[in-house]
Parts: sequence; C-alpha cells; structure tokens
Amino acid sequence: ALGAAETVKKPLSFKSAKGRFSFSYPADWNLQELEGGKIVTVTSDDSAASFSVTVAEIKRGRDACEYLAERAAASE
Repeated sequence: ALGAAETVKKPLSFKSAKGRFSFSYPADWNLQELEGGKIVTVTSDDSAASFSVTVAEIKRGRDACEYLAERAAASE
C-alpha cells in the first residue's frame, strides 16, 4: 500500500510533431528526442528500463523483417 506521503503521478504523453504516433509514459521517466524527433527514447530514472521509437521511411514493397535485418547489419 502507498503511504500517505506517496502520490502516484499521472503518466505523461508524447505526440510526434507530424502526429504520426503518440504514447504515454511514466511521469518520473526521462524523454529524449534525437535527430529532429526521428528517434524518441524514454528511460526510467534509474536507467533500468527504456524504450525507443524510430521513425524511418520504408520503400513500398519492403518487408519489415528485411528492413530490420538491414538496420542490424548496418549497426555491426
């Protein structure tokens, strides 16, 4: 049970500049936008947990698995 002094903060919301996606995240987490908002990372205060969203143009007909394999190969 939460003590009287502890309050639960409402989650914060993020919406991309072009309105393509949005999400909510805990109020005590840190949000960072990189590359003009093409990469958005949210990290817990203790850095034990995080998630990232990457916005990228994928050519028509390209399979998501192919795209991810290309990204993985490029980062090696």
